[in-house]
Amino acid sequence: MSFSAMFDSEPDDVEECKVNIKRISSNKLLFESVCTDTEAGGVSKTVGEMNLNGKTLTSLVESTTSDESFSMKMKIVGSGKYIGACD
Repeated sequence: MSFSAMFDSEPDDVEECKVNIKRISSNKLLFESVCTDTEAGGVSKTVGEMNLNGKTLTSLVESTTSDESFSMKMKIVGSGKYIGACD
């Protein structure tokens, strides 16, 4: 799977997203995305970074979502490690 495949839309998504991959290297992915909810009219702006270091992964994603009635900010920090091949 390529990094850009992570951003492919699901068939039932109600959002239209434009993803701008700012940088891809052997161990880092920087991206920005802007999504528009076609049903509710809201907008979501996201900036993220993923770092791969051998068998470990760290990530930081910051997102702002708003529409006519609300606004929300999220910060998601993640980490993981390789645990073996899939069955």
